[in-house]
Amino acid sequence: MVRADPEPNPRGSDPEEHARIRRLYEATYREERYRRRWSGPGPHLIHRGKWEALRPLLRSLGLPRADALVLDLGAGGGIDCVEMDRLGWPLSGIVALDLVAPDLRAARRQQPGLPAAVADATQLPIGDARVDLVFQSTMISSVLDASRRSAIYAESARVLKPGGAFVSYDTRYPNPWNRNTRPVSAAELRGAFPGWSLRLESVTLLPPLVRRLAPISERLCGACERLPFLRSHWIACAVKP
Repeated sequence: MVRADPEPNPRGSDPEEHARIRRLYEATYREERYRRRWSGPGPHLIHRGKWEALRPLLRSLGLPRADALVLDLGAGGGIDCVEMDRLGWPLSGIVALDLVAPDLRAARRQQPGLPAAVADATQLPIGDARVDLVFQSTMISSVLDASRRSAIYAESARVLKPGGAFVSYDTRYPNPWNRNTRPVSAAELRGAFPGWSLRLESVTLLPPLVRRLAPISERLCGACERLPFLRSHWIACAVKP
């Protein structure tokens, strides 16, 4: 299966890339300017809206099931693992993977017993065709190198069972305020899973607008989100033949 204890040196070690990611999430994103952006009602509304779209998608895939296994790539503090648990997914079937060990320890404090491991998504510590769902939320957009992204997609395909799904929530537009990210295009997703059934849905009002409008009116945020060009993210679902 998968090793369920955070380790400092994951398989597939790339020290420079791992150090960059850790600096990003352990230092840069904890700076006050980022903390201010991601505090208040706006981020809560973004997360809630994301899961309002994901729940029916997962139900359409017949998930969760008692015997289903999901890998949460770039799980961080486990906020999405909590949502899966609320859906009724057995905690033993949710595996949180990340490069940042302190975040995984925080996830396990929040959900005691959550299987979690420090792991590189380009070399997943699990055998072929073992997983029902590979899920990622804004992790791939933090990977700047195209070859590493391709490796992540290939590893996801390797570990998925036939009929299993890769489900992604990630940015579709460049972020001019954050050069540490690169959007995930529809063409990239189509090229990553040739021959697979792929669904794409644009969601989430542009975060700068959400941060400004949410304290005034959630209804106004909802009205603006109805305009497709103001939606900043994709939810993608690719099903393995």
